Amino acid sequence: MKILADGIIYSLQKKGGISRYFCELFKAIKKIDSTVKVHMFNSLPTYTPSKIAFFKNSLHNHFLAYYLSQQYSGIFHSSYYTFYPSLKIPQIVTVYDLIYEKFPQDFSQPLEYLFVKQKKSTIESADKIICISEAVKRDVIKYYQVKENKLVVTHLGISPIFKKILSKSIKQKFLKENKLNKAFVLYVGKRSKYKNFNCLALAFSKIKKSFPADMACVGGGNFSEKEISFLRKLKILEKVRLFPTVTDQQLVFFYNCAQALIVPSLDEGFGLPILEAMASGCPAIVSDIPVFREIAGNIPTYFNPADVSSISRSIQAVLTKADSINYSLLARKLAKKYTWERTAQKTLDIYKQLDKRKNENYQHYYS
Repeated sequence: MKILADGIIYSLQKKGGISRYFCELFKAIKKIDSTVKVHMFNSLPTYTPSKIAFFKNSLHNHFLAYYLSQQYSGIFHSSYYTFYPSLKIPQIVTVYDLIYEKFPQDFSQPLEYLFVKQKKSTIESADKIICISEAVKRDVIKYYQVKENKLVVTHLGISPIFKKILSKSIKQKFLKENKLNKAFVLYVGKRSKYKNFNCLALAFSKIKKSFPADMACVGGGNFSEKEISFLRKLKILEKVRLFPTVTDQQLVFFYNCAQALIVPSLDEGFGLPILEAMASGCPAIVSDIPVFREIAGNIPTYFNPADVSSISRSIQAVLTKADSINYSLLARKLAKKYTWERTAQKTLDIYKQLDKRKNENYQHYYS
């Protein structure tokens, strides 16, 4: 069986959750079934899947569309909401979240409008839609009125490198190298509006006198002038440490050394940092939103993301509580369920199902 993917996401982000998803997905599929041939088009990604036929040259969309239209076998998997009407093979799209649809006031630029329009067209036209959570599936049905039998939920996986580090000396070395002299709580990722970072900063400012802990912000790039001004106004700029880019290996240490991970998002499609933290034995303090309940159950400490006092109280509760061996064991046990092999197997089943239908005289289903 042949899988064709346009790889457009790699021209949009050098490193990120979606590019990671495709690389981990295809690597795991090759391990499960070495007869599957994966052809990825567009520019070379940061994470290059091994044993994958990869076209290094960036292909013009029109040429790519023409090439794909000449394919009479295989499955096409869009990396980021692309649909080619001329294709004679089944097309699949993965939906990661509906942030643009749920927070339209934050996305008012012409290109953002065009993106949402393209996304709508792709979702409505695809033969099968993979949703990365039940929460995303519900949103797709709500916002696009898609038939439920077109939707399949496949949870994401986490890398096995995220695990508890037992050596205190190794962790101390990491802290010293990164000049993390105080206890700290951890924030991971971008700081877009829906990520609700400002509310977290406000909450942190309210407990700065009670707790000597700092806050480490990992990933998401450098602070903007507006962010620096806001943190300075709250008088916490000196207590917020920024690490704009980190490797996965470094992130493992951040999880292992942090007092807790805090995720204040108003909405998400999944929540990989929560599971990565849990796999590392790091307490998670997170927004009480459906998708986090779905993937993490009752293990994290939850708060109302719209209530600054609720966030402050939750942080205080976790920081004053002694480390729980039981929590660490339960968290790591749950996190182990989320593997890329499991994601790949379910995705491979979808590919094979569509390929079988196509071979039985493929037509454009659900049209």
